[in-house]
Amino acid sequence: MLYPYKGTAEYWSVNGRADLAWSYRTPLEESRRIAGLVSFYDEKVDVYIDGVLQDRPKSKFA
Repeated sequence: MLYPYKGTAEYWSVNGRADLAWSYRTPLEESRRIAGLVSFYDEKVDVYIDGVLQDRPKSKFA
């Protein structure tokens, strides 16, 4: 049986905007350091660095 590289991800939607963030509640052993962390799609949220809004990347996740 094949498993995803890091484990099975959970996805979150906010105010009707689908899959804005994801996390691995119980990642596979080799990825255990990411347990409990949440990642956001830069393509779907506003990202500021030093107070400057960054351009959203263009990708298949947009």
